[in-house]
Amino acid sequence: MINLLPPEYQEEGGVNIDKILVGILIFCLLLIPTSYYLKLVFQTKEVEKRLTIVEKNLSKLNQETKHLEQLENNYKQAKKELKTQMELVEVPIRWKTILQELKGVMNNKSWVEDFSIYNHNQFKMMGYTLERQKLTEIINRLKDSPNFNNVSIDFMRKKELSVTGYKKVRVTYYQINGIIGNNEGDNYELK
Repeated sequence: MINLLPPEYQEEGGVNIDKILVGILIFCLLLIPTSYYLKLVFQTKEVEKRLTIVEKNLSKLNQETKHLEQLENNYKQAKKELKTQMELVEVPIRWKTILQELKGVMNNKSWVEDFSIYNHNQFKMMGYTLERQKLTEIINRLKDSPNFNNVSIDFMRKKELSVTGYKKVRVTYYQINGIIGNNEGDNYELK
């Protein structure tokens, strides 16, 4: 092929430095934002990982805070109950009055085998009577007493009782429960 262009327009046969510089410049201009973008993507992923870890830790802290609040409420309730119990313990128990009242309730054909107090002021009385009508008298006397409330019979049953030195006798075994104290708020507690 014959080149008919004047010499000033003819290409030189060597490497064109201007084109190479422009190519390198364009490559650098594209490389810098791309590398910055990649750096931002990696940083974003790292921040997301840290955020996930922080959210997990916050979740654990929230659970522990709820547990701590529950413990605090339990502590306050226990403290309140302890205060109430201490107030109850400080109330003088009128055992003499209660035992005298119990003695007056019983008759000569009945006796108490066990008398116990639980839950601050509730009582349970177990005993025997030779005649069933006497049990009715005991219950009515307890109900009429100002020192005993909510009196009820849990059970009663006929039973043969044998005591050494005595003949076997048929008795009524019973269990009565109720509350010690009057309706004015007397409460008693045994420890």
